[in-house]
Amino acid sequence: MNNPDLSRLRDDTPIIDLAERLGLEVKRKQARCFNSQAHKNGDKKPSLGFDTKTNRFKCFACGVNGSVIDLYMAIKGVDVKTAIQELANGSTAYYADTPQPRQTAKKTTEPQGDTSGLYETLLELTTLDKETAEYLLNRGLTGDTAKRFNLTAVHGYATINQKLKDNFSLQALQEAGLYGEKGNLVFYKHKIVIPFYESGKVVFLQGRNLDGTHPKYLNLAKDGKPIFNAEVMQTLADNDKVYLCEGVFDAMRLTQEGYNAVAILGVTDFTEEKVSLFKRFDVILALDNDDAGRDMTQKIAKLFYLTSKAVKVKQLPEGIKDITDYFLQHDKAGFEALPETQQEIKGLPKPTVEDLPDYYKTLGDGSKKLIGIETGIAPLDKATMGLSGVVLLGGIAGQGKTSLALQIAYEACVKETPVIFYSLEMPKRAIYTKILNRLSSVSYSDILLKGRPYLDPDAQNTDLLGNKLDLYNLFTKDEAEALSEARDRLVKLGNRLYIRSRERDEQPINFSTLEGEINLVKTKHNAERVLVVVDHLQVFDYRKDEKERATDQIDKESKLIDRFKEVSEKTDTPILLISQKNKQGFNSSGLESIKGSVDLVYLADVVMFLESETETKDDTMYNGYRSIKLVISKNRYNSPRTLTFTFNGKNSHFEPQTE
Repeated sequence: MNNPDLSRLRDDTPIIDLAERLGLEVKRKQARCFNSQAHKNGDKKPSLGFDTKTNRFKCFACGVNGSVIDLYMAIKGVDVKTAIQELANGSTAYYADTPQPRQTAKKTTEPQGDTSGLYETLLELTTLDKETAEYLLNRGLTGDTAKRFNLTAVHGYATINQKLKDNFSLQALQEAGLYGEKGNLVFYKHKIVIPFYESGKVVFLQGRNLDGTHPKYLNLAKDGKPIFNAEVMQTLADNDKVYLCEGVFDAMRLTQEGYNAVAILGVTDFTEEKVSLFKRFDVILALDNDDAGRDMTQKIAKLFYLTSKAVKVKQLPEGIKDITDYFLQHDKAGFEALPETQQEIKGLPKPTVEDLPDYYKTLGDGSKKLIGIETGIAPLDKATMGLSGVVLLGGIAGQGKTSLALQIAYEACVKETPVIFYSLEMPKRAIYTKILNRLSSVSYSDILLKGRPYLDPDAQNTDLLGNKLDLYNLFTKDEAEALSEARDRLVKLGNRLYIRSRERDEQPINFSTLEGEINLVKTKHNAERVLVVVDHLQVFDYRKDEKERATDQIDKESKLIDRFKEVSEKTDTPILLISQKNKQGFNSSGLESIKGSVDLVYLADVVMFLESETETKDDTMYNGYRSIKLVISKNRYNSPRTLTFTFNGKNSHFEPQTE
């Protein structure tokens, strides 16, 4: 007798015609299920459906499903070989022309992009042998459950391996994921075969080994792994409870206990489209009770939250690994009593009630008058409540920005706050001279030209050649005494003041060294905070590494302010940044007058400008006293305001004017 052509037999036998010939009363593609043991009430509402497109059947109540061959086997009570022969006896159309495999037959019978036929054939060639049935029973799954989910096993590997090759091309078998690179069936060690169904068709297979060695499961190498037992959701009403499990055995055990349960094969394939399938239901996550399972629970719960759906988690007792493990030790009543709690999601913003305790800790207890660092300039401290965060000081060249910044830095040191002053334009020599100029009222140029004999202990009272000098021929007695006192004051505070410049012997100044130096200075002085001054912003090295490049000046300044903000918040350090006004800003005190990108002013906590009634770049205008305004245009902790100072350009000193 010729061998039956399984594909033609399965596809060309109309399933509804066969069902009626087997005694089922089919109406509107539905009938009462023949699996009477699974329907205690006789399946009063027909739940057995027929899909004429796929030529398959499925009971949405008990889960029994399959092809025309499976239907014949189930109703007639015969094995697969007998079912095939008896079905084929009705028509010679179901036989191949030759007992040998035909290449032309393969091309016409292999599905194009649809692998369900290959999977069905494998299931028809396999049986649930005694060893596998005993294993399933030991795992808590009954014979009825195994039958409901069409569980089977590869028994007689070599025979099945060859039969599949006889009916399908190796390429088709490999594309379906059934065969590996060596050209053999992948279910060698993983002999239990678990089918996944969608719309009555087998769309995926998973293998499970019997000895528990890793990997326990073998999934077909296919993109997009489906949900196990997803068809059960088609039978449920809105708001019905569905358990979402990590493993198929857990889903089958919950189904056996009377619950609606599905399983997913990892987070990667649990797409937004699959998440949407659960929107009608009350979803309970029942994943493994270990670190990996809890991590997966967190990730899956977040996927649901991102679609505005909250989920609950079944809380298993300590020491119970998973659902299967639980039911091997406990009963259904105990499971019902286990709590189902709403999953907390990492990354969600805190509600106010949880945030308030942390907020209370940030408030003062009355022992401090300011939030930030005291500058020694009373009106400025009152206006800003002390310097904190990122403070931007703008103004055109020659307005005294560096002088004001140095005055603030020095006075902060007087208040015992360590200061790091990054001078990116002026050398250290100029910075120290400006400080001594302010403290002594001796002119800047005189200190540079004549100051060494008065200030250097190694060269006191001598010139560069070592000749004795009459000091009062260089400076008046009052000037000499003032200079000496200024030196002593600077030395006294010098342990807390750090001037960094881009001179030859200095290490690079960038964000890597900045953060490190802040932490080192804080540690050395056991200080709660330090003050950092950068003169000026646009010259600072914005790069995190040498390869980084900014697209333009605006991009560079955006990176700068963003990274200064990051360092300030990370180290709790006030950073005073000196910036130039742009050309359009000479006659404006608005935020738009700051040179650079809008990020500069919007990310800064305080933005202030130095300006006089008639701004000018002429430095000679500042050799004497002059009224200058400090316009605070943005103020994080107080209202914007304008402070008026008398600026002594000759001695680099700002004196607040009384209101």
